[in-house]
Amino acid sequence: MAYIICALITLAFVLIDQSTKWYFISNFKLYHAVEYIPHLFNIHPCYNTGAAWSMLEDNPIILQIFSVIGTALIIYLLKDFSLKRRPLYSYGLTLALAGTIGNMIDRIFYPNGVIDFIQFAFYPSFPTFNIADSCLCIGVAMIAVFVLFFEQKDPVQFLPDWMKRQKKDEDDEWD
Repeated sequence: MAYIICALITLAFVLIDQSTKWYFISNFKLYHAVEYIPHLFNIHPCYNTGAAWSMLEDNPIILQIFSVIGTALIIYLLKDFSLKRRPLYSYGLTLALAGTIGNMIDRIFYPNGVIDFIQFAFYPSFPTFNIADSCLCIGVAMIAVFVLFFEQKDPVQFLPDWMKRQKKDEDDEWD
């Protein structure tokens, strides 16, 4: 049941992301900011051919590959998905997945790049972004908070076996 909830939330955010992108790119002048909420948000539809802050600009194939790898990684991490035991982590993965898929759709199907449209009116030099970007950032922040403050695992367990020190006998010290 938890995976169904994850899938529904992911689908809902991807649909919200794609429909808002379509609406704003279709109904507003491209590369022209319109005050939406005074002193807070502007609508500024534009295409971004790069990643965050236009990194890897004009490298669509590399960004498509990163998007597919990122989606696959998040799907792999869903093996630890548990709304009861790890809600912050699980909802964070769900939002990160929605954001990654939302921008991956743009990278693959829109030759002009990812559609961005939200601009901070109080900080116009901050990059324009979209719902998928917001989902991804909030999701990653939730995962980071969980891992840093709530996860009770020994960090050594994440190392490959060859990097771990081995115990010789029950009474012996560690190597």
